[in-house]
Amino acid sequence: MDIRECIGCYQCFNTGFCIFDDDMTAVFEEIGSAGLVVICTPVYTNTVPANLKLLVDRYQARYAAQSLGMAVTGTTKGIILSVSGRPGQENFTCTKKVLAPFMDIAGIRPSGDVFIDGVDRFHDIREIPGCRERVKKLVGDCLRA
Repeated sequence: MDIRECIGCYQCFNTGFCIFDDDMTAVFEEIGSAGLVVICTPVYTNTVPANLKLLVDRYQARYAAQSLGMAVTGTTKGIILSVSGRPGQENFTCTKKVLAPFMDIAGIRPSGDVFIDGVDRFHDIREIPGCRERVKKLVGDCLRA
């Protein structure tokens, strides 16, 4: 997708709209109308990958619109699925710190997460015992509720 990075011009805080006319408009619409948003991300250097962070940062415009009373928050459910090569659940602290405020601004109600650490030990994530079942159950629960 063609999504420009936020340049911190704060024009959105004056108008409620970003100065860039790019594919982010469609992202706002799709996420706003979704019943369930599943964010899948690896942990890279103690944070989310740059392309996901780019999208998160562009939600600054949505936050600005909310501050100006122009945006309606949604009731979309959200799930985070994340993997880390290193062992330890503490590897996901960064993921939570980046994605929790994003979900709040985007009107996404956190509905669960699956954090799988130590994936560097496996050739294929599908080899991790119980992984597929945990994800299927979480997604199924969200879709049924």
